[in-house]
Amino acid sequence: MRFACIALGLVMTAACGGSELAINGDGDFADAAEQFSGTSFAWWRSGTLQRETGQMEEHKPSLLELRFTGTTMDPNLDYRYESLERRAETAANWARSARLEMSVRSFSDLDGDGQLDELSTGIKYTNRDLEASLRLFVGRAIETDAPVPGATTQAGTKLTFELEFTGLGREHGAVVAGTLNVQVERDPARDPDGVREGQLAFEFEIPVVAERLAQCNETTSFGVDYERFRDWPCEGSAP
Repeated sequence: MRFACIALGLVMTAACGGSELAINGDGDFADAAEQFSGTSFAWWRSGTLQRETGQMEEHKPSLLELRFTGTTMDPNLDYRYESLERRAETAANWARSARLEMSVRSFSDLDGDGQLDELSTGIKYTNRDLEASLRLFVGRAIETDAPVPGATTQAGTKLTFELEFTGLGREHGAVVAGTLNVQVERDPARDPDGVREGQLAFEFEIPVVAERLAQCNETTSFGVDYERFRDWPCEGSAP
């Protein structure tokens, strides 16, 4: 599916935490620039620990994790070692702010060598071209007397995308850059009436964060989940 460039709604260019981000939205996402004006970053997931078995599932090629958020934070901090006030504030903002999380890798083997291709620059990828998980959260203020509290501000769960990279840095401190267009629609089998529908567009140049650090922050909910402090991926890591 090809998307036209979005020209409606608000536009914001942000430079936060070493990132440059232009945001566009239309339909129910005309407020996209405001919703996602926090911190954005990327990291590469080389493996996932299977908690049921204790075995590590290695990812070849690595999964690229993209985070576009309405949370103002420093993704290079290990939040386990920050003050309780800062940890709690960051965790609360992460939970209630808008957030687009994308996990993506290629599932093609165009050269026939038996190995999945790495993501590449200059290719327009769609849902058909990539193994991808796309999760969208919108900032919500739940009305306690609503028939279905918060339903009218949730996003539709039928998500399709077009993604093109202009830079794919791998090391901590490098950048991932490109454009991401997301079409958000209501899934009639899953979503209530009144969910947000529309398009989101991100033109981004965002910093790459170290894998263990990014995973540890998310696993511990930015340092407020004490039970996970010494589990993988935090195990053995220090500030």
